Amino acid sequence: VFQGIGSLFRKEEPLPSLLKELFSESDIYLTANARTGIKYALKAFKLKKGANVGVQPYTCSSVLAAIRAADLTPFYVDINAGLTLSCEDLANKIAHIDALIVTHTFGFPAEIDKIKKIASHLPIIEDCAHALFSHYQHRPLGTFFDASVFSFGNGKFPSLGGGGMFCVVADLPFDS
Repeated sequence: VFQGIGSLFRKEEPLPSLLKELFSESDIYLTANARTGIKYALKAFKLKKGANVGVQPYTCSSVLAAIRAADLTPFYVDINAGLTLSCEDLANKIAHIDALIVTHTFGFPAEIDKIKKIASHLPIIEDCAHALFSHYQHRPLGTFFDASVFSFGNGKFPSLGGGGMFCVVADLPFDS
């Protein structure tokens, strides 16, 4: 908080250097919440109105609200025993999906390598609301797909009382 306030007086970006290090290949935007970041990413994908966004049913209601706010349709893909996206169900439903949200539930990484093989042709958002500082194959979650979102609200890690972060990993047509 003090670093952010101090940066205003020094006319610097209020983004901690740690985040810049973790997501060095991404453009980082602070948002009101993760839901806003999901909506921005979905809009940047320029999907047709009503397009199907693959999402697991075990997710926060704000993810579903973001999909609807982008004028898109949630399309449910089952979860596995680890509470993350079932790659088997994804493979069965892939023909009906226009974009995908991969949730790293409770910070446990989804099966990223398998998802990449199945859905490499789709725009993909990583929902890292519980996964800041979690890794997959020695790389931070939030760096594997086109965009990622993080939440700093109550019950999240770190719980800062509110706010979120949106990282653009790919060259999305996103205007800050």
